[in-house]
Amino acid sequence: MTIRTTLLTATAGVLATAVLTLAPALAAPASAATTASAASGYTCAVADFVLDRMPDRLRHDLEALAGKTPTEKLVGLRKIRRVALKGGYGPRARRWAEHRVHKVPSRLPADLRKDVAAARALPVDQQAAAYQEIWQKALAGGYGENVQKAAKAVQTWAQTCLPAHAS
Repeated sequence: MTIRTTLLTATAGVLATAVLTLAPALAAPASAATTASAASGYTCAVADFVLDRMPDRLRHDLEALAGKTPTEKLVGLRKIRRVALKGGYGPRARRWAEHRVHKVPSRLPADLRKDVAAARALPVDQQAAAYQEIWQKALAGGYGENVQKAAKAVQTWAQTCLPAHAS
C-alpha cells in the first residue's frame, strides 16, 4: 500500500463522518486499473496536489499504516486524528480535522449517523466489518442518492487513481 492508497482511506472517511468511517471498507486493494477520463484525471491530480502539500509528519504517519490489518489501521487513524486535532501536524491539518469531526457528521443523513455510531460502539476488532456493511449500503443507495453519489465517486477514484499510483 502506498501513501496514495492511505490517502484514499482518509478521503473515504470524510464521506461517512470522519476519517475513520469508511476507511476499513476502502483499505482493500483497488480493482484493475480503469482508463482515466478527464474528470478522473482531475481527481487524481487533486490527490497529488494534496499529497505534495501534506506535512511530512502526517505523510509519515499515514505511510506507517501500510500493510496493517483493518483493526490496526483503525487504531492508527484514530491516533492520527487525535494528533491532528491537537495541532501536531500544523494549523491547516488541525482545521481540516476539526471540520471533519465537528461539521461533516451533522450534514449526513440520520440513519448513516446512527449506523456509524453503532459501528463505533463495537469492539475495535469488529468495526472493520461493520464499516464494510455501511460502505455497501452507501453504494447501494441505502442512505439516499447524495451519499450514493459520493460513495460511487470515491469508488471510481480508487479504481482509477490507485492502480496508476501503486508502487
